[in-house]
Amino acid sequence: MRTVSSHSRSENPRSPTLSVRTDDNRIVHGKTLTEDFFDRPTPLVTWDLLGKVLVRQTSNGPLAGRIVEAEAYLGGDDPACHAAAGRTERNAIFYRESPHGMVYVFISFGIHHCVNILTSGERPAGCVLLRSVEPIAGIRRMKTNRQTNDLKQLASGPGRLTEALGITKDFNGTSIAEGPLQIIDSDLGSFVPTVDVRIGITKDRNYPLRYFLSNNQYVSRPRTRLLSNGG
Repeated sequence: MRTVSSHSRSENPRSPTLSVRTDDNRIVHGKTLTEDFFDRPTPLVTWDLLGKVLVRQTSNGPLAGRIVEAEAYLGGDDPACHAAAGRTERNAIFYRESPHGMVYVFISFGIHHCVNILTSGERPAGCVLLRSVEPIAGIRRMKTNRQTNDLKQLASGPGRLTEALGITKDFNGTSIAEGPLQIIDSDLGSFVPTVDVRIGITKDRNYPLRYFLSNNQYVSRPRTRLLSNGG
């Protein structure tokens, strides 16, 4: 089993930097991810997103959380990926010439928004579903958005995450490099990454494509049937 530190991952020297003050008065500072980060196979992108900081910019200040859980969907060859249905009005973003780094938001079961970031590792594009974050900034407003004071339940699961951060269909088609959603490649400490099967799907349920931080209380479903990396 190995421990990974988020600052060990590669950064694009052209990336702008961003700083966020957490609710416990720490400064999270680092380069923001550009589209190039997502121009790789989806599992690699998903794995490398763990530990990075998702930031939603607002007029009242940022809402931010450390990414602790995400799933990979592998484009047209993955029956669980929306791109596999063939090109439609809903999934046309997957078929763009250079889709990597684009935000894709869909509504699940007619109720919950789910936020994804497209990659170019597959054709048509794959995507990373952001499942859970550990809230670090703007927590009071997240509690208002979610109508709960339970910190562990604020952004644990894709529907809760989008509700906490106020992410709607209006974000669909925006660039992760330009905002209003951005990701900081910042070091918030070491962690042990873990892999398991994806959740809440009926097709290809046994693919080990859900990645999360081991022993993190903000992961939506921390149990795993598979070994931790290097286990």
